[in-house]
This record gives sequence, structure tokens and C-alpha cells, in this order.
Amino acid sequence: LQQRPVLIGMLLIGCIASMPSNLMGLLLPLQLKETMGEAGATLYGYLNSLNGFVVIVFTPILTVLLKKITEIPKTILGLLLFVAGNALFSLEAAVIVLFAGMFVFTLGEVVTVLGSNPYNSRRVPASHRGRIGGISSVVHSLFSSLTQYLISFLLMVTNSNYRLIWTVFIVCGLVGAVLYGF
Repeated sequence: LQQRPVLIGMLLIGCIASMPSNLMGLLLPLQLKETMGEAGATLYGYLNSLNGFVVIVFTPILTVLLKKITEIPKTILGLLLFVAGNALFSLEAAVIVLFAGMFVFTLGEVVTVLGSNPYNSRRVPASHRGRIGGISSVVHSLFSSLTQYLISFLLMVTNSNYRLIWTVFIVCGLVGAVLYGF
């Protein structure tokens, strides 16, 4: 890590950039339950099914389509798609908008992985990948826990103002995209 400090920077930026994706698993189901009651839980299940479908179908397609783009631009593109998906979720609009949000969000998930994983694997020697991977997992898990706490805190202090909370994390995603650009 001393020889490659950019990896530490990428890890920290990755934590900031992961904030929009952490919302989907915690904030979206709460929002759907509050706005739609029990039907919200069913809708959340359908949205997650779409997520799995998009990952399976579009990963090979996006791998081919984006093969000429280097890792950082792919990661930024993926993060911007995450943010766009979150923006659609924040609208609390028609069900079709939520499905469009999940589609865009999941494309972001795929593109981010296509960019960030090769970036790290090309810069970490094989002899250190396990250790770096372990450290990265611990840091990301800790940051994810802190993000979930922050979401809960914001729900409490904003009286469940979902749109405001989505906006806060959309801004975090945009900050992450800018930092990746640097």
C-alpha cells in the first residue's frame, strides 16, 4: 500500500461512491411500505427480480459494448447510472418509474463492477490480492454499516423525508464520481 497509495484513495472514494447503492436495500423498501402498504413489499420483490434479470442478461452485453473504455471512465459511468437510478426512486412516482429506476440502477451496478474490479486487479500484485481484498471488504462493510446508520438517523431527524435523503446520497454519488475523475 505504501508503494501504491492510489489504491488507498480508490478504496476511500469507493466507500463514498457506494453510498447511493446502499440506499436501495434499506431506504427503498421503507419508502415503498410507507407509500404503498403491503403492496410495497411485493413491488420491492418484483424490483429485485428485475435487478437479477438485468445482471444476468446485460453483464455479457455491457462487457462487450464497453471493452474499449478504460476502468476509471467505466466506474464513473456506473456511478452516474447508480445516481440516475436513485433519482428515479426519489420521485415516488408511478410504478413504471420505479422499474425504470431499477433498470438504470442495475446497469450502474454492472458497469461499476466492470470498471472497478479490473482496476484493482491490475494494480495489486497476485501475492497481495487476498490481503488487499480482505482489507477492502472490512472497510466497505464498516462504511456500509455507517451509511445505514446515517440513513436511519436522517429518517428520524427529517421525519422520513425520503426525497431529501435520496438527494443527500445522490450528491454523495456525484462527489464520488468527481473524485474518481481526479
